[in-house]
Amino acid sequence: MKPRLLCLCFWVYMFRPSSDLVAQTIPVSLSINTATPGNRIHDDFVGFSMEQYTLSTGRWGNLGSFWMGGTNGNARLKKLLTNISPHSVIRLGGFTADDRMVWQNAPRGTSTNVRATYSDDTDKFFTFLSEIGWKGIYTIGLPNNTPANAVSEATYIMNKYSAQLHSVSLGNEPYLYTNIYRDAAYNPETYMQQDYLPMYDAIKAANPAIPISGGDNGARKYYGAQNQTWNKSYTDYVNNSGSSRPLAALNVHSYGLGNNATVLSRDAAADTLMNFDNAPLIFKSTLLPYVTQLAQTKNVPLRFSETSSAATGTSDTTNVSHTYVSALWALQYLYTLASSGVSGVNFHSSGTSVYSAIDWGTSNTVASYRIAPIYYGMLAFADGARNRRLLPVTPSESKRSPRASYYATTSDDGQTVTVTLLNKDFTNSIDARVNIPGMPIGTATYQTLKPQNGRYDYVATISYANAQVAADGSFTKGTPTAISPASPTSFSVTVAPMTAVIVTVSRQVPPTAGSGSSPVNNPGGITLVNVPVSAFTSTSSSSAGSPATITSLRITAFPTNTTSLTVNTSVYTTASPEFSGANPAGVPIPADGNGNPTVPIGVDPTDDVSPVTISFRAIDNTGQESANTGTATITPAPDLTPILYARPTTVNGSAPITVVVDVVEINSIPSSGLITIKIAKTNAVDLSFDAGLTRLDGRSVQNSLWSFDRNSSPGYYVLTTSQAVAAGNKLSLGLTGMLTAGATSGDLTISAVLMGSGGEVRVNNNTDADKINVFPN
Repeated sequence: MKPRLLCLCFWVYMFRPSSDLVAQTIPVSLSINTATPGNRIHDDFVGFSMEQYTLSTGRWGNLGSFWMGGTNGNARLKKLLTNISPHSVIRLGGFTADDRMVWQNAPRGTSTNVRATYSDDTDKFFTFLSEIGWKGIYTIGLPNNTPANAVSEATYIMNKYSAQLHSVSLGNEPYLYTNIYRDAAYNPETYMQQDYLPMYDAIKAANPAIPISGGDNGARKYYGAQNQTWNKSYTDYVNNSGSSRPLAALNVHSYGLGNNATVLSRDAAADTLMNFDNAPLIFKSTLLPYVTQLAQTKNVPLRFSETSSAATGTSDTTNVSHTYVSALWALQYLYTLASSGVSGVNFHSSGTSVYSAIDWGTSNTVASYRIAPIYYGMLAFADGARNRRLLPVTPSESKRSPRASYYATTSDDGQTVTVTLLNKDFTNSIDARVNIPGMPIGTATYQTLKPQNGRYDYVATISYANAQVAADGSFTKGTPTAISPASPTSFSVTVAPMTAVIVTVSRQVPPTAGSGSSPVNNPGGITLVNVPVSAFTSTSSSSAGSPATITSLRITAFPTNTTSLTVNTSVYTTASPEFSGANPAGVPIPADGNGNPTVPIGVDPTDDVSPVTISFRAIDNTGQESANTGTATITPAPDLTPILYARPTTVNGSAPITVVVDVVEINSIPSSGLITIKIAKTNAVDLSFDAGLTRLDGRSVQNSLWSFDRNSSPGYYVLTTSQAVAAGNKLSLGLTGMLTAGATSGDLTISAVLMGSGGEVRVNNNTDADKINVFPN
């Protein structure tokens, strides 16, 4: 029976439900706290580290200059660097800084010695930096050098290139000097006393302003069988906390796989990079806290001056360093270091080593500056984090189902939040619902870091933002994918296995309250005056950032020059609670989406001849209220009415006649603007206009203020004036002519129309007429 039982157990194991065996889409809910921004990620956070050997060679063993490059090579390298940042740091160092690069304080001339650094080799490097706006950490060899020669090298650089110098560093990974440059008894104390401090002190004595960074040990607490504390011993002597020897930065080195890429399987190496805390390198919970705490205690900036995925040169037998896995690792790694307060990170490149983010290949052509998958992780990080502040995300990660990490940053003005969602799960997708309380979302778009086929894709099939690096080194992102917000303060996005989504969220722009002014007819007394919609929008309409709309207004204060305010059917006075207290609630007004009120608003002016001003704010459909206060002003308008006199009142046959029109203002408001009177033409009457007339038929006229047009309109005589009619006064005009009755008898009507002018609003009293009784001969 045992064989059957074993078979049954095997069947149960193979067919059990498991997130590791069956691909799932796992829902995740995240919350971002925008109220407590953290560390700022500056321009110089992400940089590169290159071997010191590049000063003399463009590729291993051949004299040339990496910093000049071959045909167009230099231009490609510049673009590859400035894609990451317009202002960052290149660190020159590595094993070759100590092993072979000896300073010669003279131009190279005809020398072909690639194991020496000449002054013009250094010139090329710093000139290159000046052309791209970057700075350099320059390593001066330690074990095969003298303090005097180090002073010569450091002062040469400082005197010529202080603007491009981040700092000089002295030596590289001194814990490896034992049995190579020094005897077996070499330890941190002998390193500091015999080698480092004499060189440091000599340089500072020559010029105290020369910035020195250093250490350049691995990011560990203990090294070797003797458990030596190289980083602590170093910072005990050189620090910014009570020491007389200041430090520009504590430089440490770290590799994601350490030297274990030769002993792990491919999937195990990938797991190590994705998990960060796999044995034997317990990086996130042990190594990183140690060096960050040490830097904080010694009050020095912490820089990972040499780092990458593996420290095994060309012997990464797992071959993950040159695959997409390392791109996703680099993105997570950079966020992890930034979140821990690290000030900068330099990805190391060493010839054609598999971990190089940029290598220089096998030729001095444009192709000599090749990128690796790590470079795309750096691009994604720069897009989501450069010149932004970190924000807390809850939860920040999950270890499994799904294996994922989540990060967020904000622009300095708080108007943009970028969310980076890393799905490190080999199988499962993530359906992420991201909440950003207190941040109404205006727009949300995302870009993706992804492989074409899978996690072990090489660089040719890896992309970020639907784009790849061009042959000339340039990088242009593709069009992002838009996301429709799930709510005013949240969005949802799906993240495929082993991809990263970088979401850019723009804060909904607060609405702007408009302003307007509109003339109204105020009949006086206690009659309610309706406030036109145009009073809220005629000068500038209230507006909201797309896609929001203005759905309401809030009257913030009781209107000026007002006895009562009526909104729809509700009546308010100065004593109403809505307008009382230090911060009155005001009165809400529904709007049509464009800021136009949708309910009637009326006021009873206190003074019938003075304006009424209503102060208000605009509110959009996300609930945001405008920061500014708009005004709706109604201005009492004049009311003009014509009175026409035709004389004589009776005509037998033919006779001369006169027509006088008084334009009378009856609202006690002076008119403004053009006034137009039209007098109807008839076949029996021919009228003419004398601009010199001042009286006609005993009535005062001001013909000199009027213009007369008898021809432009076939049915009317047209008279115009720009003269204002004074409040409660009149302006008159007179015409003369001949009436010829002929065989006609009866009433002949002569009429005038005032064409809604002079600034008036009321137009239902703008006509008048008079009659003449006509009899034939």
